[in-house]
Amino acid sequence: AGCGGFLEEVYESLFRLARCQKRLGKRWKDVEETYLHAYSLMPHRAEPLIAIAEHWHENARWPLVHLFSSAAADLPFPEGDRLFIDREIYEWRAARYASEAAMRLGKYVEAKELFQRAAVARPRDPYVIEHADAFGVNLP
Repeated sequence: AGCGGFLEEVYESLFRLARCQKRLGKRWKDVEETYLHAYSLMPHRAEPLIAIAEHWHENARWPLVHLFSSAAADLPFPEGDRLFIDREIYEWRAARYASEAAMRLGKYVEAKELFQRAAVARPRDPYVIEHADAFGVNLP
């Protein structure tokens, strides 16, 4: 990352560095800072936001899950990028995390809309099947 070069490569280096830091048990503050640095280079990429949202999800910090996953859910698929795009994040995972956080925060209309996006993309996903009734969504 420090060597510079092609922007997508620098971004990916920082993103992977943050993943390594987390796996090595580094302080979350430092890991999150690295994810945010990657995001600041390519703010049209949702992967760092979802990585942060997943951390806060593990710790049941619903306002933070909502903040990061909702921002990620608003991002379109990065058509112009070429390296290491996690298609599932753009298709359904961001909406899945954002819907759960919105539900837990009492934002029921938003939660249902986001859950529907996830359900359309992944109607056979175990999470979608298990929670469809709670969100008031009928599966095909």
